[in-house]
Amino acid sequence: MKKYLIVTLAILFSALLIISCNDYGTMIDVENGEVYYSENVEEQDAQKIADWLKENFFPAANEKPSVQIDKDGDVFIVKFVTVEGADLESVAVINAFRIVQVSLSKELNGAEIEVWLCDRSFEMNKKLEWNDKLAAAIEFGEVIATANGDLFYKNVSKEEAQTVSEYLEPSYFVFQKNSSVQLDKSGNSYIVNFVFRDDVDVEDESLVANAVFSQVEISKLLNNSPVVINFCNSMFESRKEIPWDESNIEKYNFGTEIEVIDGELCYTETVTKEDAEKLAKWLETNYFAEQKNTSVQVKREDKNLQVKFVMRKGLDLESQDIADYAKKLKEGISKLFKGTVIEIHLCNSAFETQKFF
Repeated sequence: MKKYLIVTLAILFSALLIISCNDYGTMIDVENGEVYYSENVEEQDAQKIADWLKENFFPAANEKPSVQIDKDGDVFIVKFVTVEGADLESVAVINAFRIVQVSLSKELNGAEIEVWLCDRSFEMNKKLEWNDKLAAAIEFGEVIATANGDLFYKNVSKEEAQTVSEYLEPSYFVFQKNSSVQLDKSGNSYIVNFVFRDDVDVEDESLVANAVFSQVEISKLLNNSPVVINFCNSMFESRKEIPWDESNIEKYNFGTEIEVIDGELCYTETVTKEDAEKLAKWLETNYFAEQKNTSVQVKREDKNLQVKFVMRKGLDLESQDIADYAKKLKEGISKLFKGTVIEIHLCNSAFETQKFF
């Protein structure tokens, strides 16, 4: 657990700078940090907290941290000074401090620990209260750190976790920076828990559709095993479950993917690789350069070439601007494939047609 904490904190606190301050009680001078404690706290308890912070927390911080310990009744209040503008709602930050809470509680024989994230005067900006579920829920598992997020895993092999992590890095973490995902297993089913902020609508159709697509892709990586996806809070408690549905394998088989700059193009077996690559090259310049990180699918139906564009949620597909843009795309692609009827389809994230030209 200690190794896990050190690795996790080192990852999560690289972007959370701590600022020194003075005159906030008796100071315990420790290497790489300062700990203050009020008259409400026994010296031996303050020393236990300082010793744990010295070994597990301070080495992970970029600058010399300052921490103040207070006590209200039986509850210890541990205050951390954070840099102005730090994202205190970040899932990574919250998870890290939850670990701190539980770990310090163990050091103090099960005492309740409340964490405050504070300004330079130790005035509270965000409070993490104690609850009795923390100790059980905090066992997130081992962690694989990526450039943009963390994958926790338990009850699966490191190789399986690494495979999923390599899939998530370009397809999820790059868009949901500093987020957390957990990979677990129950029976024959893998469980993938995605953490979302409380203000995210987990019933959003686009969000669910993207999750189902990821569900199918992760299943392929894990020997076509069933995969259950959960949208979770920062403690990996499920807010919405997406059960496994084998029929989605066919529904979300979008074809072979071609790597393109700023987007993705999939083509079905009805389209030759040569035609797909020709279209991909044209789209890089004439579509993806403006509509970054979007998806296109190309397929043939009879003699017609259908080019399907995923539209961002909220666009008015009945507007004249959209019609003009679709016409421009159709004219450009028609020049590439002379003699072929081109259909432009505007779609949701599952490539289901909402409007076509």
